Amino acid sequence: MAILPFIGHIPVLRGFTRRFFLTEQVSLLQVAGDELHGVSELMLRQAPEPVYFPKQDYGAVIDSTRNYLQEDPYRFAGFPEVDPRDRFEGGAAGIQSPSPGLVYLPPQRFHCTLRGAFLNLDNGGICTARSSMVRDCAPRNRRGSRLKTMWFYGSLKPRRATRVKGICTAVWGKWARRNYYHWLIVGLPRIAHLRKLCPEERVTLLMPKNIPQVWMDSLACCLPEQGVKVQQVDGWVQMDRFEFISIGVIHPVAYLPDDERDYLRESVFNRFGLGAVVGAKRRIYISRSAAMVRRVVNEHEVVRVLEAYGFECIHAEQLSFEMQVRLFHSAEFIVGVHGAGLTNILWSGQAKVLEIFPAGKFKPLYFFLSASLGQNYDFLVGNVPSRLEDFHIDTSKLREKLERMLSEDRRDSGFDIRVS
Repeated sequence: MAILPFIGHIPVLRGFTRRFFLTEQVSLLQVAGDELHGVSELMLRQAPEPVYFPKQDYGAVIDSTRNYLQEDPYRFAGFPEVDPRDRFEGGAAGIQSPSPGLVYLPPQRFHCTLRGAFLNLDNGGICTARSSMVRDCAPRNRRGSRLKTMWFYGSLKPRRATRVKGICTAVWGKWARRNYYHWLIVGLPRIAHLRKLCPEERVTLLMPKNIPQVWMDSLACCLPEQGVKVQQVDGWVQMDRFEFISIGVIHPVAYLPDDERDYLRESVFNRFGLGAVVGAKRRIYISRSAAMVRRVVNEHEVVRVLEAYGFECIHAEQLSFEMQVRLFHSAEFIVGVHGAGLTNILWSGQAKVLEIFPAGKFKPLYFFLSASLGQNYDFLVGNVPSRLEDFHIDTSKLREKLERMLSEDRRDSGFDIRVS
């Protein structure tokens, strides 16, 4: 099977392999307007503006982020002058002008129509009518949108597919099946654009079967009141008309666009009768003791320190979606080890967020998410993790972080983020 991608590039065999195997990957940008693929022209939305993070604020986070993104191809000679294609694909990179820091270019958001396309609800993979795999259906990684491989690359093309009539769309992907972060940050925000695509027509939102109830509860909060129905199905489906909604973030930059962030928060708050966050007082520690990896070895010591500062210990995975929303809506200070439970800061106001990492395992997802929410973010690094990323936290350093964050005047703290 590994030889199939190579065979697919031999001109004389390309048509044969395309007919029998999924050996060709295309981006919608490449095939826009191609009748053979059944893809309409791309409808571009307003280009997102760059977000600039100056180096002097949370310099260690910026440096770690730059190291994490060191293989990113988008290195700019100047700012904000960028090549239009780079603007389309987006990316993050360190810059020196106008001053040292980090610049994030959100990807150009778009939608287009695919006729006769195939969708795999097991993994979120999309094929055009010509049975070519669409790269855009997966989150763009730090190398841009050119994903080298997918696990189903070279597999048999869809021969048995459930036919779905009418207008369909999906916000699903393999990356969201059991990961709360990917569902809430990469998948669900695209619901904000659903009714704008077909305001006068009924749309079927395709979702897989057997997903966690929390996922369906959050989806129910964000669906438009009319014009959209949800159909759950597994395996391949072929659709008369599929409306593709592009992904608005690039891993590992979870900087939610304003319209998507506000839509999620307002929809969820309205569903549960919550108003703007006012007078939040609770202090929360998100425990990972029930997780399989990245557990705190000396958590009993950590919890004892946090309880002295008024924190309560919770396990987010044991709570319903509504309980998680209400809990974090009332939080003024959140402490947690890097993990999906921290995605719930999305429901908090101008909270303080202290994220904890094992040494060498820094990922800036929640740094950027906090930035998009205007929250006061800091981080703490533990010791070198074990094979399962379990690690130890220095409680004296934890006390120092807590004291500093609790004593800060919010007018002099937080992010100094400027939009060019």
